[in-house]
Amino acid sequence: MTARPTTLKHADRFCLRAVDHYENDTPMSRDVFTQGTAAHDVLHALGVTGPEVVDAVVDALMTVGREGVDSEPPLAADGVFAGRDLALDYYHRVAHGELGTDLAKFEVGLAVREDWSRCRYDDPEAWLRARLDVLDLVEDEDEEYYAAGIIVRDYKTAWSACETDLQSVQMKSQAVLASLSIGTLAEQGYPEPQFVRREIVNLRLGQSYHEDTWLDDEGHATLDQWRKDIDTAVRAQSVKPRQATPGLRCYGCSYVTRCEDSAAFVLDTSSGVAERYAAALAYAKGLEPHARAASDGGAIEVEGGRVGTIDRPKKEPESDVLVAAWTKWLGEEEIGEKAKGLVRRFLGDLRPGMTQLDRAARLIFPDRKQKAERDAWAEQFVNSKPGRRFGVWR
Repeated sequence: MTARPTTLKHADRFCLRAVDHYENDTPMSRDVFTQGTAAHDVLHALGVTGPEVVDAVVDALMTVGREGVDSEPPLAADGVFAGRDLALDYYHRVAHGELGTDLAKFEVGLAVREDWSRCRYDDPEAWLRARLDVLDLVEDEDEEYYAAGIIVRDYKTAWSACETDLQSVQMKSQAVLASLSIGTLAEQGYPEPQFVRREIVNLRLGQSYHEDTWLDDEGHATLDQWRKDIDTAVRAQSVKPRQATPGLRCYGCSYVTRCEDSAAFVLDTSSGVAERYAAALAYAKGLEPHARAASDGGAIEVEGGRVGTIDRPKKEPESDVLVAAWTKWLGEEEIGEKAKGLVRRFLGDLRPGMTQLDRAARLIFPDRKQKAERDAWAEQFVNSKPGRRFGVWR
């Protein structure tokens, strides 16, 4: 088998059975990946050519899909447009039109055989392969020193992407594979690197996180340890039959609605109720995108109720409710005008919710017999706004 950061992530974050599903092309909804796929392809085009080809890339994604080793069928328009907008926003607003140096390489496929000798990305004997969003020269300098390095950059469309992702097997494997390419990079004009930088770019937040591994004795020891860890992880996921570990690890797995092991686990009353609940919730969350699509912005009539989106007014307190509550609670007690103004400004800048309104009302009317007065006072500060919610409605 050929391992990839994707399969290593499946084994680590979910379970080994997820690797089976990946290798067997178990059907799953890929809509959740559409934005990321489009954003990566647009950034690739921006880096190689420029903004003038973005429209052609978008058109190809929706009519042809992706071709090559990581091929995909045509993608949904809404997701493609959203991914394009993420990429363009980052390109113009954050990167200011500069995605790399003149030596930058985009969508770089790197691979090694089982003995860690380099090979082509599409080589049948490839044992581990990774596709890097960006491989480039990076410089670190100030008034006293200068150092050149190589950077492996990974674009993320997940809101949660942050510095902890730098410690993932994915980023470590990219760094190791890049370090094995130093000789080839030198032939292409790269200076001798003094460090390898791993960088995560959160496209939604426009923030970047990086960590450097210096190519001194300590750094080489670190890279060697990562290689051993990757080797162990790849060999572990190669052992068959692969064992399923359903429960909390089902949560977020793209294959959960197709996994017989997960379904059987939910119905197994001999298993822990907490783990069964987590697996059942993961299954429900896996079905949610399909239910949303089926209801098409409305609600489907089922026996006993409806499933989908309904009008659900949202109650919000007025922004100055805390000022009113403070004034009501204070009563006629004397207080300096300056202090009164400062308190009003402080409370007025807070954004209270219904919970805060209820607590304020209970402070002002603490007696149980004052419920009617409490409710009447609170009601005058409540605004009802139109809203819609997706769910199961009995």
